[in-house]
Amino acid sequence: MNISVKTLLIVVVIVGCLFGALYFSAHSLLFESYQAIEEDQTAAQMNQVLSAYETDLNILGTHTRDYAFWDDTVQFISGRNSAYAGSNLLPVVFENLDIDLALFLDGKGTVVYGRILEPGAAGLMEIPPELTRAIATDPLLASHESTRSYTRGLLCVPGSPPLMVFSRPILNSSAQGPVMGSLIMGKFLTDARIRKISGMTNLPVSGMPWSEAVTVSRTLTEKLAPGGIAVEPLNETTIGGFARIDDIHGNPAILIAVLLPRPVINQASATTTYLGTSLLGIGIVFGLLTVLFLHRFILSPIRELDDVVSSITNSRDFTRRIDLAGNDEISRFAGNVNRMLDEIQESEKELITSEAKYHELADSLPQMIFKTDREGTITFINRAGMSMIGGDGTGRGSLFNPAYYRSEAELERAKRFNERILSGETPDAVEFDLRTGDGTFVPFLFNVTPVTCNGAVCGMLGVGTNISSLKSIQTELELSLREKETLMKELHHRVKNNLQIISALIYLQADYISDATTLDALKDAQKRIMSMALLHEKLYRSNDLLHLNMTEYVSNLAAHLSTIYKTEARNIIITTDVKVGDLDIDTAIPCGLIISEAVSNSL
Repeated sequence: MNISVKTLLIVVVIVGCLFGALYFSAHSLLFESYQAIEEDQTAAQMNQVLSAYETDLNILGTHTRDYAFWDDTVQFISGRNSAYAGSNLLPVVFENLDIDLALFLDGKGTVVYGRILEPGAAGLMEIPPELTRAIATDPLLASHESTRSYTRGLLCVPGSPPLMVFSRPILNSSAQGPVMGSLIMGKFLTDARIRKISGMTNLPVSGMPWSEAVTVSRTLTEKLAPGGIAVEPLNETTIGGFARIDDIHGNPAILIAVLLPRPVINQASATTTYLGTSLLGIGIVFGLLTVLFLHRFILSPIRELDDVVSSITNSRDFTRRIDLAGNDEISRFAGNVNRMLDEIQESEKELITSEAKYHELADSLPQMIFKTDREGTITFINRAGMSMIGGDGTGRGSLFNPAYYRSEAELERAKRFNERILSGETPDAVEFDLRTGDGTFVPFLFNVTPVTCNGAVCGMLGVGTNISSLKSIQTELELSLREKETLMKELHHRVKNNLQIISALIYLQADYISDATTLDALKDAQKRIMSMALLHEKLYRSNDLLHLNMTEYVSNLAAHLSTIYKTEARNIIITTDVKVGDLDIDTAIPCGLIISEAVSNSL
């Protein structure tokens, strides 16, 4: 992957991450803001619905107060105004007051009058007994201990719709006591009543008994506190506002819902889509401009520099230079490369000169100088080597050419030696017989050392010396030494024989001498001659003509002395224990004489 592709990928990744982060951050902020606005608007509309409900309930309270705080109502409760109901509690009055129910109770809670206006009915009807009983027996509605007390809210009675009720004490027109009873007016919270509230607010209001709401969505009902409002997105196009309305006893009665479209969120989606498209376009333009400027001012000079350097490297023409104008880092780098090329050119010249000197030096040596790679291919050989085994200075095939060796065993020995070199070992000098250019085998002594490249052995460098003349001299020396050894052995043998003759003559002469002093002198001379004869015998029998094994010599000398003095030492056994190694002849002769004197005197 070239630097242009890498730069393009880097720009794409950076721009993508940057604008992606901007988009997702803006998307998150916009959606959170629009969602908060949507929830606030929905909550405000739910408050509007609740306000309409409260307004309707307050209007009911106003009508209840008008009839409860009236002298005619007091007289009606007291039984003194029989025409009250016929003139004040007519169906048209119910319709004008927008009420569905009116119930009058005296101070004891007894029903004095109660009527209900059924929807579509021609006149007023008796209140159902269950509803009458529920109202009359409810202390919050049926009794008032204070002239200022009242009860308002919902009353839930099984078998009938929820009832919006308002109860006030019956007082005179001055709202003074005593409390003569209770007046309860109500409106059924039916679908028609809810539609009226919807018309008042211009909102799609719906209602549901709380028991059904719990069945539909327990999670939603658990979130709603008394009098509280909850806003819940139902799907991508609809959001719901929900409110809980409790009855007069504080128990959940109904769930009011307003289902609204979501224009705010739709606008948020459109805005974020536009934002994303804009950011994408800006990012593409920004990325293209970035890549264009990078290519123009950075990548193109770098590529030009790379092409020139690669061309110089491939052609090995270090005389070429890089022509790159400017005063930036790339131009300065090109200048540094030019200076480096100058140094390389000078180093190459010095290297060529040095190599020529070393080749001249190697060619001036009489020994074979050679270099091989790991496979044993000869990569260099000097003039002396070429004259010895033939070839040219560029190498002559493999060092393991079978034609160089006398036998396959010698070739294998050479390969094993090469393996030791490749393992990093520097072995001692080794001798091989190689076939020379004229076909004859010549002994060579090789001193070889491993050559390392980058920390690993990559071949070997060696010096081969023609030792044929040394071999000839060695052979002549060995012949000369063998002749000298023969002469020395002959000399020692003749000296030993002469000494033995003298010893024998002395022994024979001793038979004619009766003088003890003269006889002792002859024996003394005989033992000395015998010790020297024994020494020369040991020398000519030994492979070493210059040194004598003192252990054997002393043991044999003691045995000979014991024979000479067998009369005097017939009961004596001589043992020897010599701690000295081999001695040269100049030292061994005096030692032998001293030992001979000491042993003779002892015997």
